[in-house]
This record gives sequence, C-alpha cells and structure tokens, in this order.
Amino acid sequence: MRSRLTVRRVGALIAVCGLVVLSGVLAALTFRTSLWVTLLAGVAMLLWRSVRPGQSLWRPTLAAYGAAVFFAALPVDMRVVNAGRLRLRWVPYVWGLPSAEQHRLAEEAQIVAPGCIVPEYPSRYALLFSW
Repeated sequence: MRSRLTVRRVGALIAVCGLVVLSGVLAALTFRTSLWVTLLAGVAMLLWRSVRPGQSLWRPTLAAYGAAVFFAALPVDMRVVNAGRLRLRWVPYVWGLPSAEQHRLAEEAQIVAPGCIVPEYPSRYALLFSW
C-alpha cells in the first residue's frame, strides 16, 4: 500500500517545522525560557505527526505559533527554582553583573539575576514557580 502525501499533510508538516524554527530563533534572541516550552511543543507535535499521520495538527500548530509570538512580545518570563517551599509569585529581573546584595537576593529567590548578557528585548519580570 502506497502512502499518499496530500498538500494538506505536507503543509501541516511544514507549519510544524516552521514552529520549531521560529520558537528556537525567538528563544535564542530574547533569552525567554518560556519559549523553550513552545519549542518542545513543536517537537512533540512532530513526533505525534510521525506516530499518528492521519491526525490534523493545524489548530495545535497555530495555537503554538500564537503562544510563541505572545511569549516573545511579553516582558515577562517564567522560571522554576528550588527555593524550599511551594509558591508562585512575581519577581523582578536584574540584568548585568549582580552586586553582593543582588546575589544574596537571587539565592533567596527574591529576584532573578540571569547574568551580564542583555538581550535586545529583555524580560523585566519573572513569574517564579518555586518548590
């Protein structure tokens, strides 16, 4: 039995590959960890496509495209840290070389200090999930 590739199936496959490329490029340019989630979603959709080729991926792919662009435009990032207790809160980003006080606050999960390299569109706040 011969497998037929229709225009719709090839288009969906190209859209999912484009999602993986778009999410990877946006994550590299903006340093957003939330964009790595959309990159993983795109890879998961590619794997799902190889396992279940009859399933349509247009809606999930378009939703993931929208999420990638939304997360890239938002000045908020998501972080997960082990701070000793379970909670969800907003904390500010401090870009650049942290002082001794900022280093102490980052260890206590009061701020996020990602380092010295500042991207073109840096995050200002982080939604911090600590456990």
